[in-house]
Amino acid sequence: MFETKTVVTPAALLTEGTLRPFGEVTSHATDPFTGERLNLVLWDGMPKPIAYHDDELTTADRRHL
Repeated sequence: MFETKTVVTPAALLTEGTLRPFGEVTSHATDPFTGERLNLVLWDGMPKPIAYHDDELTTADRRHL
């Protein structure tokens, strides 16, 4: 589980030339069907957060971009 305010990016490899999105973990939620805890991530330009499992995200440091 990522802490709130953590800057994240997708863990999956992106194709060459694709821009890498960055988002911030805003809170957490529980999946009503499985009971799993999920990270709610607000991506740049999106109106509301989207839920992700831990293995779908990795931390990012915007200072080095």
